[in-house]
Amino acid sequence: MCLQYWPLTRFMFGDIEVETIDTHTYAHFVFRTFRLTRKTDDGVETRIVKHFHFTEWELDSFPYISAFIELRRRVRQYMEKNPVDAPIIVHCR
Repeated sequence: MCLQYWPLTRFMFGDIEVETIDTHTYAHFVFRTFRLTRKTDDGVETRIVKHFHFTEWELDSFPYISAFIELRRRVRQYMEKNPVDAPIIVHCR
């Protein structure tokens, strides 16, 4: 279980605005799209960030393996269709 650290709609974190612009909920995971915006001296810098949230892993337990494998398959599918020169970051707790 992950404590929610992202905004439901829009929130300012210092000089960076984080806006949730899309959410797709599946049985064992949620895919979100965030737009990060920061005003600079040269204008506005914007980034799109994809968030793949696995919801079937409770604290002090093992994940539902078939759901975890399905999440990995979906992330790979996304990366094949949308190649970017950026890392995938995985974290827990």
